[in-house]
Amino acid sequence: MKLWVARNEDGTLTLHKIKPKLFFEEGIGTYWTGSNYYLPTLSFPEVTFENSPQEVEIKLTENERTDKEMPDAR
Repeated sequence: MKLWVARNEDGTLTLHKIKPKLFFEEGIGTYWTGSNYYLPTLSFPEVTFENSPQEVEIKLTENERTDKEMPDAR
């Protein structure tokens, strides 16, 4: 699954389903628009406001769990 990560001018970090566009709003500042989710600010330290947005890929992997760790499906 390909997504986009962008850092706003204020340092907040957002995750987007589609490539975001840069937007300026008087009194608020410059930020990335689009459907997004906020990520912890310390995540992806290599992503800056100047080099945003960056395309990322999320890959699901199977975890090896024992039966004790699996929730009861009943």
